[in-house]
Amino acid sequence: MSTKASKPNKKPSLSNWFLNTSQIIDCLQELFLPDEIVEELELIDIDELLLDGFSTIILDLDNTLLGTYERNIPLENIHWIQQLKSLGFRVFVFSNNSDKRRVQKMCRQLNVYGTFFSMKPLPFSLKEFANIHKINLKKTIYVGDQMLTDVFVGNWVKAYSVLVLSDKYPLTFIKKVQKDIEQKLLKFIAPKDND
Repeated sequence: MSTKASKPNKKPSLSNWFLNTSQIIDCLQELFLPDEIVEELELIDIDELLLDGFSTIILDLDNTLLGTYERNIPLENIHWIQQLKSLGFRVFVFSNNSDKRRVQKMCRQLNVYGTFFSMKPLPFSLKEFANIHKINLKKTIYVGDQMLTDVFVGNWVKAYSVLVLSDKYPLTFIKKVQKDIEQKLLKFIAPKDND
């Protein structure tokens, strides 16, 4: 299942001190609502995004491409990335993982460039990474499993953000708590149907 989210068209003004509920939700949507939500990487409509002019994909590593404690990227994800490359996409890994050797090993498995300890959700290291690799972030698809880091940084730099809600990788206690908070936030800021 793939879900496209609609973000507000108007930019909320943060210049006054008192925001009404609608303005707060607009701000939260702008920062945390992904452009698309999928249950698996393979459900991202790559062909449509290619037609829309996107040329680069930046992927989170842990719990997006493989589980936190796994040593090898699953074969289906390797094949998916090979397919992306065959379509002409440039693929990169952007990870908060502090284990440099782990991130480098995964990048070698995929034959892509990447970075570790990226300090997401802060955008400055992503902007520097994009500058080094000549990435147009507005024509980039940013894919990750966390709203509070991956979606936030993707939205901040105006990339097309994709949230992967897969449950195939076991989560640490802290990540489970974070996922619960993110699910509540997503439910709160998701656009309501007026039907």
